[in-house]
Amino acid sequence: MMYTVPTLPSIESLNASSAARKAFDALALCLGRDDEGKATELVAFMKARGLTWPYLTKPAQNINLTAVLDILLDLSVNWRVSLWFDVSVWRLDSKGDGDSHLVVLGEPGHVPLLRMEELGGFSDAEYASALRDIAKFLTERSGSAPNGPTEQPFKDEEVLKELQSDESELRRELLSALGNEYACDTLKPLNVTTSLVPSEFRRDLESLLEKYVGLVDDRSVPVGDVLALNEPQFIALSKFISGVPAHRLLDVLGWMFAYSYSWVASSRLDHLGRTASPSSPAPPDSHQGVSTYVLCFVAVQETFGIAATSPLFVEKFTNEERNKVIAVLNTTTYELIDAAQADSIWRAAVTQAASTITSINLNNLWPPEPFHNLEVFDALYSTFPFGGSDFFRVWLESRTALRSMLSSRYYETLLTAKLRWYREDILYVGSLNTMSLSLAAIFPPSYWRHGSNVMTYAGLGVQFARQLAKKIYHWSRFGHPDEDSMARWNRSGGVGVFETPKEGKAIVDSLAVEVALATVKKLAAVDGRQLKLQGLEKFTTVQTFYMSYCSHFCGQSGARQMCDLAIDTSGFRDAFRCE
Repeated sequence: MMYTVPTLPSIESLNASSAARKAFDALALCLGRDDEGKATELVAFMKARGLTWPYLTKPAQNINLTAVLDILLDLSVNWRVSLWFDVSVWRLDSKGDGDSHLVVLGEPGHVPLLRMEELGGFSDAEYASALRDIAKFLTERSGSAPNGPTEQPFKDEEVLKELQSDESELRRELLSALGNEYACDTLKPLNVTTSLVPSEFRRDLESLLEKYVGLVDDRSVPVGDVLALNEPQFIALSKFISGVPAHRLLDVLGWMFAYSYSWVASSRLDHLGRTASPSSPAPPDSHQGVSTYVLCFVAVQETFGIAATSPLFVEKFTNEERNKVIAVLNTTTYELIDAAQADSIWRAAVTQAASTITSINLNNLWPPEPFHNLEVFDALYSTFPFGGSDFFRVWLESRTALRSMLSSRYYETLLTAKLRWYREDILYVGSLNTMSLSLAAIFPPSYWRHGSNVMTYAGLGVQFARQLAKKIYHWSRFGHPDEDSMARWNRSGGVGVFETPKEGKAIVDSLAVEVALATVKKLAAVDGRQLKLQGLEKFTTVQTFYMSYCSHFCGQSGARQMCDLAIDTSGFRDAFRCE
């Protein structure tokens, strides 16, 4: 996961708001944490949330599913710790009396996801070492071990293996669903979500959503209607939660919280497993695992949102620059429709979807107006902490401040906004027909403000086309929300004949690249000359497109597959005279 953010010294040279300075102050405190740690404070926080790990829950304690879900929602809504899923309330522009509200279930937080991916790379021995190191930190450093500091947690290998097995299964479900090409959003009442979601899970979730987010701005939020941004993930999670005894679920929850966030209390826990242990921390420049800078930035982003990026965005993206990006979206959309209608596989699907994707709501494409007004922007963060020497205190206080802003109309679009989503730079929510840009999408390497059109469409254009093509593909398989007749595509041999996620991904990605290339060719024809890059003048427009395309995705997850995809497109072999 790549982040493009200012470095700490550079913030002084920008006309930064106090909100941005607060975010960077928190980041500096995080990077400067000592190794002594705040184990006592962390353990107290966990106990107050109902997490007693590393002391395991016994079946006789009569923990039920409702109690586990209660802890999950408390952490997500009140403390911005979204371990297995995120819970938020979106405010939708409506014609009439005020805004309407919608409960949204989103992807887990980025800190837990980063740590999950890290755990996935451990051997069994490294996994056990990391688990025991954190358990030891929480017991010995906090003085909470029932039998004194000599007690060694998890001496029983069978107990450890059971916990590892449960956590690993859940982690695989969550991470695999993030990369699922069927992972499109769905908006349905909870009570008719799907027969694949266990009824007890639905009932408990609906009741708890009423408790935590059922009242916003003194207005009732209809928690019966829920937007799941990733339906496969929601289904997989509900089945896992419903299939594991509640006392074991609570142990998994405690362990995943401890691994995800114990490093906040001590720098010795930044790198564990194969990279280090509390007695031998990894060097600051270690490239194994997740870097400390990324961990700190993402942890700060959880409560400060995109405040840290405001100086760069306000300086670089004037109305004129933003209109250029909107032009890329519009051009790509119409080229996608033309290309799909010329392809027998896509023709039926895009004919039905054309009116939808040409009327996309762009209200959330950019950060809302306060992001551009320093005085108003700073007022949103007036209660957030600034200064001090204790990052763990700032971590707690910033989350308390954020909870007090839950009723703000900018809670989702500013205060908790992300620089990017975990797998994507652009989010198209088909259920609402809205397109949202992460700020990462409009900074290098995705987009160069002063780059040529060939660079723009090879990066940002491909991503726009991919989001739209993916949604059309999803509608072709599972039906458009407004037109039941779309189910006939599956029977008539359109896009729906592709049965596996791998096949679906291939056809979606291929169309996206073809659309971006076709757009570049048309622009070159209108301009009357080849589109080139400085220093690469000997290459044609098409050759330049392919080279630029691969460069946009270097260093990202799946970069090799994205570059290999270009080789299979129609113009690559002709462009480079491949035999």
